[in-house]
Amino acid sequence: MIHISNKKGASVLIAILIMSGALVLIALASISQSIGELDLSYSSSKGNEALWLAEGCSQETLRRIRMNQSYGIGAGVITLTTSSGSCTIQITDLGSGNRRILSMATAATATKQIQVEFSLNGSVITITSWMEI
Repeated sequence: MIHISNKKGASVLIAILIMSGALVLIALASISQSIGELDLSYSSSKGNEALWLAEGCSQETLRRIRMNQSYGIGAGVITLTTSSGSCTIQITDLGSGNRRILSMATAATATKQIQVEFSLNGSVITITSWMEI
């Protein structure tokens, strides 16, 4: 009786199983990283969208103030709706022709605020500060 042992075949099979396991781990890590990058990209996109909306609402508020110098004074919180979404505006009279606009917009989970300070002399608006807060 001849007994043939195939030790070479068994070791190749074990090597293949180890390599397959390593490849599965690499694939899972790659998928996990891709999902994280997609989430980061989505959050960044929504943050930019909220910032653009807040800036647009600030510009629209300045336009309305230029047309009507008493626009928004004492009105509390004003909601502006655009084709891109909506934002809330609060206008504060700082005295001596100086005012502040606080514009807040939200896109998905991202919220951005723009604060604009300006002086008003008739219909002439001079912006003294424009910043994201």
